[in-house]
Amino acid sequence: MPPKRLSYQAIFDTLLSSHSNKLLDNVKRRRLNGMMDVISENKAKGMITRGWRRLMTIRTALDSFTGYERTKMQKR
Repeated sequence: MPPKRLSYQAIFDTLLSSHSNKLLDNVKRRRLNGMMDVISENKAKGMITRGWRRLMTIRTALDSFTGYERTKMQKR
């Protein structure tokens, strides 16, 4: 009778998958916090970049057309 082979491949794959998911969650959380810091009025009062100013100007201009209502998708 041949000896049985012991394989830890399934356990290793599970651990690798779990580790990858944990790293991905950390990255997502950091990005979300970073974006929230930029958007937050308290933290971004003196740090508004030219890009944000331009974006606010464009949005204000698009909202200023009388007689037209933009959809939620267009506003986003």
